[in-house]
Order: sequence, then structure tokens, then C-alpha cells
Amino acid sequence: MTNWRTDVDRDPSAPDPKRPMTVPPEEGFSKSPEGGEGPVRHEGSISTRHMMTVLLGIIATVLVGYTLKALGALIVPLLVAFFLSYLLWPLITALIRRRVPGGIAVFIALLSVAACITLCGLVLQQSVRSFAKEAPKY
Repeated sequence: MTNWRTDVDRDPSAPDPKRPMTVPPEEGFSKSPEGGEGPVRHEGSISTRHMMTVLLGIIATVLVGYTLKALGALIVPLLVAFFLSYLLWPLITALIRRRVPGGIAVFIALLSVAACITLCGLVLQQSVRSFAKEAPKY
């Protein structure tokens, strides 16, 4: 594919698109040892752009922390719900593949989680009771 624009079509006062644009030196800029232009820096100094980036990062961190604290009562249940849905998805899809309706599959999965939590609680309760019973011997 050829370019339909030629050098004849180009405005002679327009900058050449093949050459990078150069900016004349301004106050606070000087030639660097490598020959290019750059901001004048003193040893150990921080540029304004770098300082702004650091300050914006600190402000963003504070705002995110405050938002998480303010919405903690909403975020924690959502995280638990997402975690449970991730854990229960294989069980639910297995039940659906066995032609169990979706709502009933979710109910069975949640019922199995409740049963597991109840069984773990009963085992923990029995362990604590036996420990409390045997504690005076130690």
C-alpha cells in the first residue's frame, strides 16, 4: 500500500513527521553530560513530578483504607459470599449435571455446608468439655 501523500502535498512550514520534535531549553533546564537536555538536578534532590506521585499514592492509600473501614460491614459478608460460591460451585455443577434443578442444587450445597459447620462445632464442643473435665489433673 502506497502513501498517497508526497512531499509536494506537505506544508513546508509544518514539522517533519519523521524527525522528533525538539523543545527549546527553558529556565531550569540545561545540557546533560550525555548531550541531551534535562531538568537541572542537585544531588539528592527529588523532582516535583516524583514528589507529586508519592503524595498521590499516600492520599490514595488513605482514601482506600478509609473506604474499606467505612464499608467493612458490607464488604465482609460479600467476601464470605464470594468465597462460599467459589467453594460450592463444583458441588452445584455436579448436582445440576445429575439433573437436579438449580435452586435445589444450591439449597443442597448450603445445607451440606451447614451440616459440616454443625459437625465441626459438635466435635469442638466435645473436645473443650473433655479438656475442661481433665484440666484439674494437670
